[in-house]
Amino acid sequence: MFRINKPIKDVWYITTFHGGKASWYKYGKHQGIDLRTKCDKFPNGIGTPIYACKSGIWKTVEESENMGKKIVLEHENGFLSVYGHLSSTTYRPGYKTVKMGDIIGYSGVSGRLCYGPHLHFEIIDSNGVSLDPLQFIQNSEELRNWARARSLMRVEKDGSIKLLTVKGIIEVNRDNCFDVLSKNCWGISEKDYSDLLELL
Repeated sequence: MFRINKPIKDVWYITTFHGGKASWYKYGKHQGIDLRTKCDKFPNGIGTPIYACKSGIWKTVEESENMGKKIVLEHENGFLSVYGHLSSTTYRPGYKTVKMGDIIGYSGVSGRLCYGPHLHFEIIDSNGVSLDPLQFIQNSEELRNWARARSLMRVEKDGSIKLLTVKGIIEVNRDNCFDVLSKNCWGISEKDYSDLLELL
């Protein structure tokens, strides 16, 4: 399962949903989501830190006519995350990798299709199809909540789930999930296991 973190930590308000329309948007269905960047720390909406939603590599950092300063990160299985209308980026030539939670840029009002400070955020699959980022954010938060409800489990910043056992800390994934839980988690029900498998 592809899981991501929110790209903004200081505020979370969606102004345009994936597939929706705004009064100014005349180019068909909206790709990705638009996020408000105005908050107590940044009352004009410019300069709000933007974070990498998942670990990956810098694919492109460019000036786009419509989206202004734009970052595209590439992740596992060919997934891309797109961040548009930035005021600046933290990219430095020669750097290739980026970690989930790293600050990659700051919000702005750049680009022709920007009528106020906000972040355009988009997830694109390996076939070039724009997907709703909310489904992946919700998957990530559900996994965190699942782990938080069980002592000895935690979800790391990179999205991995760890289990504390008598032999040390073990990372749980789809391949070892049943083996690890059955040997180390007494009282984990079949539903608990199936729920975790869905989230991994």
